[in-house]
Amino acid sequence: TEVIELRKLFGKYGALGRVVMPPSKTMALVEFLESSEAKKGFAGLAYKKFHHVPLYLEWAPSAVFSTTTGGKSSSSTKDRGGIEQDAEVKSVEDISDTATLFIKNLNFDTTAETLRKIFEQVGPVRAVTIARKQKGEVLLSMGYGFI
Repeated sequence: TEVIELRKLFGKYGALGRVVMPPSKTMALVEFLESSEAKKGFAGLAYKKFHHVPLYLEWAPSAVFSTTTGGKSSSSTKDRGGIEQDAEVKSVEDISDTATLFIKNLNFDTTAETLRKIFEQVGPVRAVTIARKQKGEVLLSMGYGFI
C-alpha cells in the first residue's frame, strides 16, 4: 500500500513514528522521531516524484499528534502489511462552527458552487470564497479559496 511505500521512502532519512493517510489518499502525515532527521527528509524529498506526482511537503503544526484526545476518539489499526497506523477522528459536531479551511491548487475554472457541493458531502458549509483578481473587465481565479 501507499503507507508502506511512504514509510520506506521517508524512513531512509531517519526513524519514523506515525504515518497516517486518509482513505482518499490525497495527503499523508509523516512523523519523524527526531527533528534533525525530519529536516533532512524534507530537504531530500521536497518536490521529488512519488509514483507520477511530485511530493508537496509542508511542516505540520507541532501538536498535530497530541497525547490527550480531549473530545476526539483515537484509534489504532493495522494495515495488511502489519504496520500500525494511528488515526484521530473528529466528528463534524466536534469542529467549531467558525472553522475556516484554506484550499489551494484549485483549478482556475472551479466555481464556489462546485466547491460547496464537494464539501457539503462532509458536513455543513457556512460560506465559500474563491480568491479572484481583476484583470481588465474580467475577474480571474487566483487558484485558492476558503471554506
